Amino acid sequence: MPIARSILVATDFSAASEHGLRKARDVALDTGAAVTVCHVSDPSPLAPDGGEEDLHAALRKVIAHHFSDIAETKTAVVISPGPADGLCHYASESDTDLIVLSTHGRSGLAHLLIGSVAERVVRHAPCPVLTVRAPSK
Repeated sequence: MPIARSILVATDFSAASEHGLRKARDVALDTGAAVTVCHVSDPSPLAPDGGEEDLHAALRKVIAHHFSDIAETKTAVVISPGPADGLCHYASESDTDLIVLSTHGRSGLAHLLIGSVAERVVRHAPCPVLTVRAPSK
């Protein structure tokens, strides 16, 4: 049985998330898995995200850039005030086999104040999680 039939890869459209996207592509090519590229959007009216259609368009660009050679791809915009909760809920509802996400690698005070989405996903995900650390600057 392959490591994954379906991969959920999260992006916040940051430079750090590029590392997770590349790793998800590698795994998908090795396993033949379908890939869903997902962004969690905060429902707050003060949140900086565009509308849902704009986000799907941005995710389609990510797919065209990173996953053009993957047979089965789709986009997902999850509306949730918590990125980790949104990802875990979507993964559970969509029978995801593997979640791939980048971590910014914050430590110390930044980690204490901001927390770690990746850490919360690892703790609560319904499936294995592959975290990809962005290189230090």
